[in-house]
Amino acid sequence: MCRHGDRQASKRWRQRIIGCVLLLVSVTCATIPFTLQAMHQTRLEDESAAHATASQLLDRERREREWADADQYNQQLATTGQPVLGDNPDPFNGGEPTYDREYLHELDTPADGIMTTISYPRLGIDLPVRHGTSPATLERGAGHVHGTSLPVGGDSTHTVISAHTGLADTLMFDRLHSLGGQAQVGDVFYLRTLNQTLAYKVTDIRIVDPDEFDTLRIQPGKDLATLLTCTPYGVNTKRLLVTGTRAHMPDQAPMPQDAPEDHTWLWIWVPIAVFWVLVLAVIGHALTRNRPHPNQRRRPHHEPKPLTQEIPITTLEKEQDCHDHAPYPSHPQHRHHPACHQPAHQPARHGHDHAPTGGAGGEPDDERQHNRLIHCPHPPRRHGGWPIRGSGGRRHRIRV
Repeated sequence: MCRHGDRQASKRWRQRIIGCVLLLVSVTCATIPFTLQAMHQTRLEDESAAHATASQLLDRERREREWADADQYNQQLATTGQPVLGDNPDPFNGGEPTYDREYLHELDTPADGIMTTISYPRLGIDLPVRHGTSPATLERGAGHVHGTSLPVGGDSTHTVISAHTGLADTLMFDRLHSLGGQAQVGDVFYLRTLNQTLAYKVTDIRIVDPDEFDTLRIQPGKDLATLLTCTPYGVNTKRLLVTGTRAHMPDQAPMPQDAPEDHTWLWIWVPIAVFWVLVLAVIGHALTRNRPHPNQRRRPHHEPKPLTQEIPITTLEKEQDCHDHAPYPSHPQHRHHPACHQPAHQPARHGHDHAPTGGAGGEPDDERQHNRLIHCPHPPRRHGGWPIRGSGGRRHRIRV
């Protein structure tokens, strides 16, 4: 049998394996950003936890002195009316913003570059906060907007914390308005500065233009904190402001350990897990369906199957006599009958010197010779079919 079908099956099998490998690589590339986001989020949470631990290890007098200096800075800022709000790029510093030394000196203990941490338990946000909002700062976490109050609370203060949205490998403030989460009025977020935890309940959510700073200014007699990020997701033509008012624990706000838990991860990892299960199921089905066996030979489509057909064959008069004398080829009379051993090209002689010009029924000698060549008058017993007797001679079923 031709092995063309085997080659075709092997070719299809190789193509199937290549397709499965390409599908696996594509799905892996599609899920890598989510894996990197989870890894970087864990790293940022570890930095926040390390900063909280280092703050607890500071001596009491040093913490109180740092707190008092930050509170005095806020009072001075409220008195002067916030002359500077936001970062101003310095053309002599490569476009990077510059800050005064007094601002950079505030809340610089412990010496890890982190001034406070922001935690939004219901949305799973936990980021370290550093001075300023330069690009280098925002790549490492959240930043404190220069010109706003320091995150120590108090009357006539307004702290603004800013972070990115839509980074490919890190989740910052994305869940404030996307990825399964959305800030809501009544939520609570926390600022942990030194060894103090300040709770703020969300009272206002709005979208403004990038140059609208009036909502970020200090409001007399109020203790406010605002989370600022870009919106819409991936477009970043507007600014999302989530503002909270100071709430006392545990009467007005729950303690951090009692805050609502984060369930936004379900919107990300459950679809990814389901998608992976479906992909693996498709790959498994493709690799196990009609797998060619090494010893299996498949019939090619172009090779015709054997057909069985009945063809009537008319025996000659003398052949009939032969069959009458010997029903089977092994009969002794069959071997010695003179008509059974006449050559195909010579006419049989029965006491005459010359061959007759016609057979029984006027059949010509040429056709008699032709019939003898087509069919042996003594077919094997186990030929393609059983012999069938009928008028006019014998008929046998043969395989063509």
